[in-house]
Amino acid sequence: MSGTGSSYAYIDFGREKQRLVTSYGAGPWFDEIAPSSFRYLAIRGDTAYLARIAEKWHVVRFSARDDRPRISLPYDEIPSDRFTAYTDRANILLYAVREGARWRVISDSQWTEEQQVFDGVGTVQFAPGTQDRLFTAKKDSCWGIYRNYRKLTWHPYETIGPLVLSQDNKRILFAARIQGKMTPMLLGPLIRNKDDTETVLRGPTGQQIFVYAHTPEMLERFSRWESSGQVFEQPLSRQFDEVGKPVISPDGQRWLFPVREQRRWRVLDGGTLGGRFAEVRDLAVSPDGTRAAYCARDGQQWYVVENGVVSPPLTAVHSLMYTPDNRLVYAARTLGKWYVFIDGRKDEVALPWTGFDEIGRIVAHADGRVAYRAFTYDDTISVLVLNGTAEWYQHIFDDGMRFTDTGELVYWALDYAPLGSWSHDKPITTRTDERLIHLFFVRDRSFRGDSQ
Repeated sequence: MSGTGSSYAYIDFGREKQRLVTSYGAGPWFDEIAPSSFRYLAIRGDTAYLARIAEKWHVVRFSARDDRPRISLPYDEIPSDRFTAYTDRANILLYAVREGARWRVISDSQWTEEQQVFDGVGTVQFAPGTQDRLFTAKKDSCWGIYRNYRKLTWHPYETIGPLVLSQDNKRILFAARIQGKMTPMLLGPLIRNKDDTETVLRGPTGQQIFVYAHTPEMLERFSRWESSGQVFEQPLSRQFDEVGKPVISPDGQRWLFPVREQRRWRVLDGGTLGGRFAEVRDLAVSPDGTRAAYCARDGQQWYVVENGVVSPPLTAVHSLMYTPDNRLVYAARTLGKWYVFIDGRKDEVALPWTGFDEIGRIVAHADGRVAYRAFTYDDTISVLVLNGTAEWYQHIFDDGMRFTDTGELVYWALDYAPLGSWSHDKPITTRTDERLIHLFFVRDRSFRGDSQ
C-alpha cells in the first residue's frame, strides 16, 4: 500500500486478476501488476504503474480526470527498478523497455517514444532537481553514460555501475570496469587528490587545461576536452577487484567509494584509503562535507568509522546516516540490546526498561528532531520515539514513516485493540505540541482522518 497526501493506492487481488484501487476509484483488471512499480504523479494527482496483459507489459496512467486509463504499447519487459518519475514541476515518466533483444529508454512528457536502440540499459534516473534524463546503456559492446539521449562518455567501458550526482549536477561518480578491473571514475570538473601529478594540456581553442592523473597512460586514455565546456572522464585512483556505489557531499567536493582487493574491503575517501575490513556498507557524508562515516565488519564485530576514527566494537549496526544539521545517527546492538546513537551517545528514552529488542526505520528533520520505531519482545509492543519521548502501539509500519515538508511526523500504526482485530474506533489525532499525526492502517485498507 502507498499513500501521499490525502491519496492512497493499493493492489486489489481478485481470483485471477489484479487491479489498482486509489482514493479516486478503481482501475481496470490486469493479469498482474508489478507490486513495486506504483508512482504517484503529484502535479495532476495521476498514478502510474506497470501491468501485464497476457505475456506483455504496459505502462498505465490513471487519473480521476480521465474516463479511462492510458495504456502504453506492449513490451516484453519493463523493469520496475528502471521505471521512475519526475514530479516537481511536471509529470514525466522515464523508463527502459525491452522488445526481443533490443532496449530503449522512453520519456513520456508528450507520451512519445525515443527511437534509439541499445543492447542493454543499466540505470535510469533524473538528474537532481532537473528534468534531465540520465541513464547508462550498452551499444556496440560498450557501456556509456547518456544525458538527454546524448552520450557523455567516450571510453569503451566493459560495465558501468550506479550513477551518483552532486546536488549541483556538475559531477557524476561511478565505477567502471576497464580491462577486467574496476576503477572509481568521475565525469565532470576535475577533483585533485593529494598524490596526483599535475599536467597542463591545451584545448582546441587554446585554453590551458590542468589534468590530474596517476600515470601517463591514464592521462592519455581518459583526459578529454570539449570546446563547449570542461567535461572530463577522470580515474580517481588505481584499479581494484570490485568497486561499490559511491556517495558524494552536496557541494561535490568530498566523495567515498567502497573498494575491494584481495578479499578485503576498504573505503576510498578523497584519495585516501581506510583500513581493511571483511565488509563495509552504509557510507555517508555530512551535508557540510566535513564528516564522513561508514559501517565496517571484521570477523563477528561491527564498527562505525568516522573520519578515520574507529568506534568500540558493536554486535550489529544499521541505518547509519547524517541528519540535516550534520549529526551522525545510527542504530547499534551492544550488550544484547539495541540503541540509537546520536553523535556517539545513546539516545536516552524515558522507559521502564533499557534498550530495545529491535529498531526499525530512523528519520530526521531539518530542525534537529530524530524519530524511530523500536520493538520490545517482552511486552510485544512497538514504540515510537521522537526526541527521547516514547509512545506505545500494537504495531508501527516502517513503510511511509517520514517528516512532511511542513514538519509533521507521519507514520502508520495499529493502536490498542482486542487480539486478532485489525479495526478500531479510535479517531486519528493531531498533537500540535509534538507535531505528530497518527495514521491507522485498518483492515479495509483505507486511511481514517487527516493524512499528510
